[in-house]
Amino acid sequence: MNYPIYALHYKTIDKIHILESKTAKQVIIDLLNNLIKQKLIVMHAWCLTDHQLDIIAHFPAPSSLKKFENHFLIPSAASVIQCLKDENDSRLDWIYPHLENASTQLKSIHPFLLWQTSTEKKLLSQKNKHELYNALNEIHRIPIEFGWIQDPCHYTYSSCYSYAGGIGLINLRLLHLGE
Repeated sequence: MNYPIYALHYKTIDKIHILESKTAKQVIIDLLNNLIKQKLIVMHAWCLTDHQLDIIAHFPAPSSLKKFENHFLIPSAASVIQCLKDENDSRLDWIYPHLENASTQLKSIHPFLLWQTSTEKKLLSQKNKHELYNALNEIHRIPIEFGWIQDPCHYTYSSCYSYAGGIGLINLRLLHLGE
């Protein structure tokens, strides 16, 4: 089967560290797993930090990337804000107005935005194993580059553990690059 594989890089508005809590991260993970179950996305790799989400994925239908983003970007914003409210996060006093302001400035029809509108999307060649390996390695090295860990398999919010043979937090279709 020949399908386009994308490397996607989503950043929060102004790189606000809104996803610091385990609960906020779990909201994103649950939403992604639900979209996988609905067959809107097939994920091959991921890494979630306090302010960004990186994904390597393909989409089952030509319009599925747009459909995935419609079912992920806005619902994740509402869910994360609700999570912060439930946790009585004191940062909401400035985060919520900031996200509302971003929505107004970008003339969005949604009351607030969590993710920047300029998502980086890179089309990867399914046949170029070297390019896929580099993209996979780049995603798994993000927590190392931030100085959080030394071994990428020790970072909970990434697919590295799955590639090392463990059972990760997101249902993936692993890329087999050794052949």
